[in-house]
Amino acid sequence: MSAKVHTFGCSFTQYSYPTWADFIAMHYDVDVINHALPGYGNDIIKKKLYTINSTDYVCMMFTGAIRESNYFDYNFAKQIESTDNDLIQKFNKFSFEGQKGYYIPIIKYFERINVVESHTNIIYKNFETILDCLNLCKLKKFPYIGMAWCDLTPNQSFADGLHTPGNHLLNYFLGQNTLKTKLDWEETAYIVDIIEQIEDSNWIGSVKSGLFEHHWTNRSLVEKQPRCDAHPTSLGNFDYFVRNIKPILDNTFTTKNNLQHLEQSTKNLVEYFSTLTEKEYKKQVTSNDQNGWSQEQQDEKNKLIKEFYG
Repeated sequence: MSAKVHTFGCSFTQYSYPTWADFIAMHYDVDVINHALPGYGNDIIKKKLYTINSTDYVCMMFTGAIRESNYFDYNFAKQIESTDNDLIQKFNKFSFEGQKGYYIPIIKYFERINVVESHTNIIYKNFETILDCLNLCKLKKFPYIGMAWCDLTPNQSFADGLHTPGNHLLNYFLGQNTLKTKLDWEETAYIVDIIEQIEDSNWIGSVKSGLFEHHWTNRSLVEKQPRCDAHPTSLGNFDYFVRNIKPILDNTFTTKNNLQHLEQSTKNLVEYFSTLTEKEYKKQVTSNDQNGWSQEQQDEKNKLIKEFYG
């Protein structure tokens, strides 16, 4: 049996309330190390994969194309800080512990230096990074699961106004410094080929559907959804875990006899959040700490889990 489970992703994997990664930790007799942070991109997942032992198990929930990051070491950061302090201060949460520098979303850097890039190329690079991660898992010969946070193939949905996180964030962040080309990826052989390779690599479902769609297309899961937060609730995460992740991990890890308890506790937690005002909710549930995932945030999350799950 694998020694540990490593989980990777963004705020869909590490949030102020339990996500699918937390349910792995609560349901199996195994140590889980959650490497995810709100705002992390797939290139950071790729970098962190280099540190994983071949005896361990990896679960990766891949995120959006705009989150490609650029590493700024301290010396380079100081040069920028004198003229663009906001760029450094706003994104210092992308630094890795023990490394002297910052990981800054490259789109934000492009805005400063007026680089123009097409949507198609941004989407393709994201798929390429995802496939690199899956191939790295194969190369290092450790078991893994890949999945999507939401539809990774935004296309005509730009014009149609489909509000998935990927489409919304692309529209919002890319702005004037990108060429708003129609994403005819289905007619582009090399993109179709790379998607087929991804979906043939221990991938849950399709690159067109992820946790976001699983949650928001199920009326019973969104019934208690807070109006001020589009993140899937803990109930959406639990349902996704039970239906998609658990059937795979049951073949490897010893389960605890607590599934009904987890389900009821999660319903109670979601019910509790639904009674909060928007101000109260935002005070308790936040992923926007400027220095990343703080110990205080983790302590508050652990306190919440202990209170509702025992």
